[in-house]
Amino acid sequence: MEKRRRIQRIREEKERIAFIRIIFAVLFGLGVFSFIQYDTATWPKILVGVSFLAHGCLHWIEAKRVGALSNSQPARNLIRLRYAVDFALIGLIAFFFPLLIGLELPLVPSFIGYFIGLLLFYLIDVYLERKVQTLDPLQPTKKELRSKIPELKAR
Repeated sequence: MEKRRRIQRIREEKERIAFIRIIFAVLFGLGVFSFIQYDTATWPKILVGVSFLAHGCLHWIEAKRVGALSNSQPARNLIRLRYAVDFALIGLIAFFFPLLIGLELPLVPSFIGYFIGLLLFYLIDVYLERKVQTLDPLQPTKKELRSKIPELKAR
């Protein structure tokens, strides 16, 4: 499958599940807000856990479908690993502030660790993307997925 066709299929997949992801992201945000406001209640923790797990399932499904476009098994594995790293980054970003507030951690060392974690995730993501490009040159990069490539006409 050529690169433009892959880009179109990935974009269609992302559009198909975008609304569901937004719903779970809003539920997650409400859960985190409620968790901070009502720290003794159980329902915010359940809401955060369920919405984060649901978002993870959607992320995993997308990773499998994007990986299936590649003909190379090592490239498929790296694509799935890249999605797992992206999801772990989402978890780091989402849980940093509630943990900082809930555990009353010192501010400066926490932010230093946070930014080191962000840098580490970024470097791992760049490395994995380059490895995927060497294994399967037809697999689109994140930059290519964000670019304004004209969509293909249906025949």
